[in-house]
Order: sequence, then C-alpha cells, then structure tokens
Amino acid sequence: MIHIYDANAYLRQDLNRNPGFDPLQTSPRFIYERANAAQLPEIWVWDGPRNNERRRAIFPGYKIRDYTGQENIFAGLQVYRDLLAVSRAVQIEVPEWEADDVCATLAKKYTAAGVPVTIYTNDFDFFQLTLNPLITLKGVRPKEDIPARFVSLYKAMCGDSSDKIPGIPGFGDKTFAKFREVWPVLDEALRDRDAEVIRSQPFTPKPRLWLASDENMDLLFAYHEITRMLDVPIDLIEQHTKPGQPNVAAAQQLFSRFML
Repeated sequence: MIHIYDANAYLRQDLNRNPGFDPLQTSPRFIYERANAAQLPEIWVWDGPRNNERRRAIFPGYKIRDYTGQENIFAGLQVYRDLLAVSRAVQIEVPEWEADDVCATLAKKYTAAGVPVTIYTNDFDFFQLTLNPLITLKGVRPKEDIPARFVSLYKAMCGDSSDKIPGIPGFGDKTFAKFREVWPVLDEALRDRDAEVIRSQPFTPKPRLWLASDENMDLLFAYHEITRMLDVPIDLIEQHTKPGQPNVAAAQQLFSRFML
C-alpha cells in the first residue's frame, strides 16, 4: 500500500483547527513518528510555485482569493516540511503544477502496476479517482448522489466556491439531480464542446438565457476542463522528488524550538 498526502489541503485542516476534519491525527510529532514507522516511505505532495497558472490560463478567476492574515498558516506548513525533510518521508513539489494533479498521476502509475494507493486529502475533486478500485481516499466527504464519474460535470454546472468556480446561474444541487438521466449526455457534450447538445436540454429560463451566450458557453467548457485531473509528466515528478534524510537530533531541535 502506497500512502500519498495532498499536503497543503490535508495539513491546512489541522492548522485552521477544522473541527469536522479528523481522518487521522495531524500533530507534527505524530506525523513525524508515523513517517518514520511506515513500511514504505510516505509521499507528501505540495503545490508547486505558480501552481494555479495552468488553470487560470483557461479560467482567470480560478482560486483567486485573499491570503492576507494567512502568515501563521504558511509558517505552520513550513514546520511540517522541515520535519518531513528529516524523516523517511518523500516530499514532492513540482513547479507550475498543483498537488492534486501530481497525486493523481502517481496514483495512476502505482495502481497500473497493481499497487493499492491511499490518498489523504479533504478535496472533493479527488473523488473522481475512486472509479479506480485500487484507490482509497481518507478525509473526503462524498457529496450525496454525485457519482465519481460526474464530479467534473457537477462542479462545472453547480459551481465550487472553494475554487471560485461560479457555475451556471440559477442552477443548483436540486436542479442537477433532476437532470440525472442526461448526466452522461451533458458530460460528453462538455468534453466535446458541443453547445448545441447542451442548449437542447430542458433548462429553466435563467440558465437557458445564460447558456444562450457563446461567451458564457465557453466559460462552462472552461469550468469543466479545469475540474478534471491533469496528467503530469513522470520525469518531471521524479526530477522534483526529494527523499527525506532521517535525523532524530534535527527533529528534536525542531520540536524544542516550536514547543511541539
């Protein structure tokens, strides 16, 4: 079993003190000790520098948010990085790629060889990977009645506030459920950028008016594209893979310095 961590998403839940997120203990000492005790090195994947630019080139509003006041969060993440660097864990940070895509690419690589993978994250996007029976998620709460196959369709049409994807105005969860019989048709039409098929569906007046615009239809195509996992070149991942260098003394210094 390979254990892969979507590091930024997974650890932010602890640093933000999210009371509803508890897939495993996430204290720095616990994570350090678990990394050293693991039979196979754990893989911790971080968002690379400029990681949002690839999807922002498709939809400029993607994940545009204000990080003012987040300094303590970033400092906390650095403590985890430093601890993992002196453990048996492997850390990966690929410039211009999101951790999601790297995690997904690695999971596909290992499962193709018949090796089961567990991914630790709270990101619902990963649910689409569960179509592969060898991939297990820890920390993700599936949305009721949204099959893994249609995660991208759901997010494109209904939106996702965490990723700043607006979705179709006037089109929400209840309406999406009513379209269940045509989910396969809509998903294929979005992949093929077939506006005619999409507009032929029984939308209510507000969504129908919005979809009548070619500019808005292009936005919908963009939403659908950016919610899918992208394949990262394996050689690029390998280039930015850093195995830890176990050092108990260095870890103890960090524990003492930050009173962990």
